[in-house]
Amino acid sequence: NDLIVSQGGVPLSLFPPDSPIYSGHFHKPHTVTAARTAPGVAVRYVGSPYQTSLSEAGQEKELLLLDASRGWELVDTIPLSVGKRYHRIFSASQLLDLDRVVAKDRVVVSMTRDDLDGAKREKSNDGGASPFDAKVKQLRKLGASVEIRETKVAPLWPISAHGSDGGDLEDLTPESTLKAFLEQE
Repeated sequence: NDLIVSQGGVPLSLFPPDSPIYSGHFHKPHTVTAARTAPGVAVRYVGSPYQTSLSEAGQEKELLLLDASRGWELVDTIPLSVGKRYHRIFSASQLLDLDRVVAKDRVVVSMTRDDLDGAKREKSNDGGASPFDAKVKQLRKLGASVEIRETKVAPLWPISAHGSDGGDLEDLTPESTLKAFLEQE
């Protein structure tokens, strides 16, 4: 989760400097450093190979390519796009701009009642359904799950418009994840 900072664990100062260190558990790929207390130490969290919940909306996943003959040096990162993706939407314009959605993706639209009513009242150029309703219909026809949530207040901070709440995890094994990655080439 992008909003949680770990308060425990092993201090970076216990790791050897200038050695590649890779770890798991955290789903978001990222690197942790502490230049003042652990100079030359960097712990690279590999991250999960696919989004597992709505809290990972917008996170780009990757495969790390390491070279054993070069001391496990990271030589390449390969973007991964396997499994269901999650998308968080907080405005009609974000929904209308949403692309890269495929079957089985989950789109969660959270807007105030006033904003939802306004988006649904807008008329299309041809006088048909509102652009908002037409986009929801298009996404559902594509096979994506679209959930509309009414919120009491609009968000007060910038939020990514991409990526479940954990109740609907993908059933991808390591083998099927690799197979899905190889098939996307």
